[in-house]
Amino acid sequence: MQTQTREITKEVFGSLSLVFWSLQLVPQSKSTGDRSETALTDRTKVWKMYKEKSSKGVSGLMMLIWIGGCALYASYAVAFNLAVTLIVQPELFLFFALICYGQCIYYEK
Repeated sequence: MQTQTREITKEVFGSLSLVFWSLQLVPQSKSTGDRSETALTDRTKVWKMYKEKSSKGVSGLMMLIWIGGCALYASYAVAFNLAVTLIVQPELFLFFALICYGQCIYYEK
């Protein structure tokens, strides 16, 4: 019975994290004249927003989706003892997403 519950839990968390992870891949675009900037890496977003003192073009809702996806995936990776890289990656991504979300809140005041 525990094996069946574990498999169901694995599928539920795996599916939820996949949905959230996929949603974060939708590019955030902002038009800059005749060219378009698409989704930047989190580290780049953190620096860009800090330098410009603005979160223009970065969606706070998207950051929340990233945070949710990372939290679910990180829980799944730890619970099922996945490879260290699969545990560390969502933790780092979560860290940068939290910074970006904090910047969105701070700069939108």
